[in-house]
Amino acid sequence: MCSSTVNKTTWDKLSPKQRAAIESAMAETTAWIRQYAKKMNDRALAEMKAKNLIHIHMQTNKEKEAWKKRLAPVYYQFKDTIGTQVLEEWKKLGADERALQKRSGGYE
Repeated sequence: MCSSTVNKTTWDKLSPKQRAAIESAMAETTAWIRQYAKKMNDRALAEMKAKNLIHIHMQTNKEKEAWKKRLAPVYYQFKDTIGTQVLEEWKKLGADERALQKRSGGYE
């Protein structure tokens, strides 16, 4: 995950074209970082498995859904602390992850 911060005053001084360029660059960079991180994580996991250094239990989709269901109330318990925007982003990330898993065949 990556982030970038721009002072609101500075952001407001940028032209729509400049803002669009920054937003586009951030989207492109974020996509690249996620792909690179996944590649590196997959490589590290394969190496650990090949060397029998660690046993990793990969949850089935059923197990993952059970965990998500069980832990979901925790997020909503703190909605006033973390804000509804964060919760909405969390939901979106979860939906994106589920869509990715469906396309890639999941962990099973």
